[in-house]
Amino acid sequence: RLRMRGPLVFPRSVTLGAGGLFAVPLADVVGRAAQDLASFDVQARSLLDASVGVANGSVVGDALSDLAPLALTLSMAASAWLVVNARSKEYRQRIVKAVTVLFSMHFLVLLPAVEVVIKPIAHRLRPDVIHHHTFSFPSGHTSSATFMSGVFLFILLPAVIDVLRDRQPDLRLPSQLTAPATQMALWVSWSSATGLGRILADAHWLSDTVAGGLLATCLLGLTMGYTSGLLSGEAQSAD
Repeated sequence: RLRMRGPLVFPRSVTLGAGGLFAVPLADVVGRAAQDLASFDVQARSLLDASVGVANGSVVGDALSDLAPLALTLSMAASAWLVVNARSKEYRQRIVKAVTVLFSMHFLVLLPAVEVVIKPIAHRLRPDVIHHHTFSFPSGHTSSATFMSGVFLFILLPAVIDVLRDRQPDLRLPSQLTAPATQMALWVSWSSATGLGRILADAHWLSDTVAGGLLATCLLGLTMGYTSGLLSGEAQSAD
């Protein structure tokens, strides 16, 4: 048996703090028509236009926006690989349970909360009129990328590496792959790059992307505690 390193879990202060910070722009958008955020968002957009250029910004923005579906695709692939390659029935059942919780939180809680509940209530228009068929606050792409990249980096990738090491004890993988500092740096970069892409694509204001990231961080933190218990402990033994 090989003892697995438990997946990273956010401290409760991070989870609660992200939820509390999300409430700040939400209150501004819903309660006061985003008066406090409007000038801040316009200045941020102007700065990006000056740095990247309007023409280049659209191309870069569309490319960075694809980081959201990439996070989902990688998480699905890692989940399928874990189910297929688990070497014990008991561990396979735990993987299935954890994956069910993770994807349910994404598809049945996070996305409906953003698209069905919060956006219609906030009723905030997007920067470009071409996108006015849907509302802006918060960013669905950024919230999805933040949540699913966290699922992949903090939960699924460490589990994949542990299974690989269990199946091939002589396998040498860089320890930095699952180092907390590396995980956090990649996660923040993934989320930030997606948010930047949505702004450059004229689909969102800066505050939309920040709010989407905060909401996803809160829900990710809530989910981590349960799934960590399922995927930590001793690695599976061979059937």
